[in-house]
Order: sequence, then C-alpha cells, then structure tokens
Amino acid sequence: MIKNLTIAALLLVSTTSFGQARDTEKEKAAVKGMTGGGRVVKEGTILINVDYGFPFWLGSLVSNVNSSSGGAAVTGVSVKNLNHICGKAEYMVTDKVSVGLEYTYAQVAFSYEDYANNGSSTVITYNDLIVKQRALINMGIHFGESDKFDPYMAFGVGYKGLSYRTSNPSLNDLRDAIDAYKAIPVAIRIGGGFRYFFTENIGVNAEVGIGGPLVQGGISVKF
Repeated sequence: MIKNLTIAALLLVSTTSFGQARDTEKEKAAVKGMTGGGRVVKEGTILINVDYGFPFWLGSLVSNVNSSSGGAAVTGVSVKNLNHICGKAEYMVTDKVSVGLEYTYAQVAFSYEDYANNGSSTVITYNDLIVKQRALINMGIHFGESDKFDPYMAFGVGYKGLSYRTSNPSLNDLRDAIDAYKAIPVAIRIGGGFRYFFTENIGVNAEVGIGGPLVQGGISVKF
C-alpha cells in the first residue's frame, strides 16, 4: 500500500512538473513570436550603414582621355580616386520589408603636365576634378531567419548629379562624355548583400549591385 502511494505521489509530482515546464515553454514561444523571434532584424528595427564602394568608372575615363591629350605623351601624372563614400538608413516596416534613404559621394582628381595649347613649347600642369553625388529612396527585402545574419535584396531610385572642372580647354571628348552622363539625372540601383552582427547592435556588411559602386562594404549599426 505504501509502495503504491509512493509511486502515485511521484507520478503526480512528475506530471505537475512536466505541465509547468510545458506552460513555461509556451509562454516563451508566445513572447518570442510577439517580438519577431530570433531574427536579427524585425519590424521597427532601424539600420544604418557607413560604407566604402568601388570602382568609380568616370575616374578611369578621365585617365584614358588625359593620357592621350593633345596627341602627345603627358608627364607628371597623378590620379587620386576617392571612389564612393556611402551612407544608408533603413526602417523595417515589417519583419521582411524595409524602406530607407541612400547617399553616395564619389570623386576623382587628376593632374598632369602637357604642352600649352597655343603651340608653344611651354609645359603646363593641368588639373581635373569630377564629383558625383547620388540620393535614392530604397526598398529592401530581408529573407534571413538568423539572429546574426541578415541577407537582403535592395532596390533604389533617385537623383544623380555630376560636377566637372578642368584647367585644360582642349578636353572636348571628356566634356562630351560628361554632358551625356549629366543629361540623364536619374539614379537606379539593384543589389544584394548581407549584414552580420557580431554584437547586439554593431556589425559589418557587404553588397554588390548595378548602379553606383559595383562592390561596397563597411560598418552596420542597428537600433
């Protein structure tokens, strides 16, 4: 009799403990579901990127045109290509979709020595500077489920502007190319990449795309 009572008591305690454990797991699951689970980004998350991107294709164009300036070899060539400095801010409107703004600044400076354009033998140092700026409205599709890894696709459209200065009055080919580029002030970008957060709020990112820099990457912060 005592043995049976002991077994019954053990069964009762075990059943009660098991039920409490199940209730605790259900509560955790409910809270997890309400907060978006273990996803590193979720509805309401703010994401900020500061990136460096390359190449800046117009920098290569400046080099090619200037290297044949005047039909003679130039000397004292110096090229400083900043490529792209990029900033992006996004807001997660759902667990999967974000909207945001992106800005990029690109610059190339080029100096070289060549004969003056008046037919004399005087050598002059010429300087060129091209600056490109882009501002876009972005939409991102986030399809990861990890608590650290955020893969995404990005689509953006906006405005691009270009400014060009040169001290060489004979660079008509380059001016024509710049004018053709400026004639269409619309910027479009399609890309894909990822963020990896090694702490709760700080991580790294990398992206490849068409429109703007081919490759970019840097630091990501989320709130």
